[in-house]
Amino acid sequence: MSTRSLRDELIASGLASLKLARDTTNAMLDGLEGDQLTHRPCTGGQHALHILGHLAFSDAMTVGLDDDAAGTLPDGFKDAFGMGAVIKDTAADYPPVDVIRAQFTQKREAVIAWLEGLDEQPLLAPLDGPWAEFGRNRAHLPHTLAWHEGTHSGQLSQVRRSLGLAHKF
Repeated sequence: MSTRSLRDELIASGLASLKLARDTTNAMLDGLEGDQLTHRPCTGGQHALHILGHLAFSDAMTVGLDDDAAGTLPDGFKDAFGMGAVIKDTAADYPPVDVIRAQFTQKREAVIAWLEGLDEQPLLAPLDGPWAEFGRNRAHLPHTLAWHEGTHSGQLSQVRRSLGLAHKF
């Protein structure tokens, strides 16, 4: 029987959290199309299109911690989906839906590759500056991303319910 290292256990735990969060989000997004993507369930609520872009933005910021190139997003993403972005009600006010969906997928793949590529020392090195708000070290960041995504997945549940669609989880 082989024993896994601390690094392997931390990465496996982070990957499991990311997978659960993304599976839940994808279930909530399943079948949402067209105008449903910009439907807000309540005044001040978020719509699915903004949530997709915001999650891509969050993943990009995370991988950008160690690799500026991996954290790059298309023009307009930061203004449309970054912290404090004003949520607009029309899809035309955002990048094309296929671009947003592609970034949603690609940036999560980049987070997974980044996490799998970390050695134990950088994985456990303390985070400082604004990153310390999101976790003690890089090993915490996948769990922070998963929790953040879970919050938005709950918002997607409300979008679905307000559209009369089945709750998916």
